[in-house]
Amino acid sequence: YLDRYGVVFTAEVGLVVAPAPTPFAPTFSKEAKEKLRQRKLAHVPILRNLMRDLMVHSATSLRSVPLEEQVVLGVNLFYHSWEDTSGLPGQIVMQAQRKSLVDFEAGRIKSDALLAAIREQAN
Repeated sequence: YLDRYGVVFTAEVGLVVAPAPTPFAPTFSKEAKEKLRQRKLAHVPILRNLMRDLMVHSATSLRSVPLEEQVVLGVNLFYHSWEDTSGLPGQIVMQAQRKSLVDFEAGRIKSDALLAAIREQAN
């Protein structure tokens, strides 16, 4: 039990579908690796938005979790060993008090207040 943590969700996510080595193409060019990295970088903000949406929607449906407790969502990102992951996070963790998330869904606070209420850690 984590004190004041009402619920913790975790997931492993691949930002995009990466090509797999084959007998006919066992390695990838530097350009192909960079193109994949750029595609993944473009998807990180999309993932963050989806994570926020999931936190809001889950907080409103989890009525048994007290309003003062935390809703936490941790996502581990999947990478192949051959990928260039520079500038890409390995994990994103977001947490907020359930009350803030419910207040946003009900229209009692605006998106800037929601963003201020969500603590994010990426590494």
